[in-house]
Amino acid sequence: MAYYIIKLDGKSYVNEDLFVDVIAGGERSALKMVSRKEIVPKEFMGQVLYALSGDSERMCLEASHIFQDIDEFYKSLNYVSKEALDEVKKGECSWLPGATVITVGDTVKPELYKWKHLTFMKAETFRGKTYNAFRKMAAMKICGRSYIALDAVGIFDRKPIIVTLKTK
Repeated sequence: MAYYIIKLDGKSYVNEDLFVDVIAGGERSALKMVSRKEIVPKEFMGQVLYALSGDSERMCLEASHIFQDIDEFYKSLNYVSKEALDEVKKGECSWLPGATVITVGDTVKPELYKWKHLTFMKAETFRGKTYNAFRKMAAMKICGRSYIALDAVGIFDRKPIIVTLKTK
């Protein structure tokens, strides 16, 4: 069980484990707080997050946690147009030299999430391992789960892997 503080849309949020253990002090108290609407959970890419405020933020910062800045990660992504994808497949794209395109087949039914103007796919790892190819994709981890931005590249990748979904 890991504790996460997430910066998202300019606000700070915590994952469910940190909320239950540190802020609420137990599951029963957490359920009471949610049922009384003292705190309203936010769902983000299949994760339940809770907003931080004054005292709760101080308590959470004292707990051993992992900080993730989703806003900063989003700034490092560039959407790749259909025309640019076609150029990459032909090896003619001058602004993405060495890029590779991986198309996820239509037999795979990934969980998809839309955020701002990008679509993200929940990525499953094989036996919990992260491979080098994953590091070249426009991918991020939120509370320990991996997500890949479709039709996007990270601006810091020199030889990126672009993931697309096969459409009929």
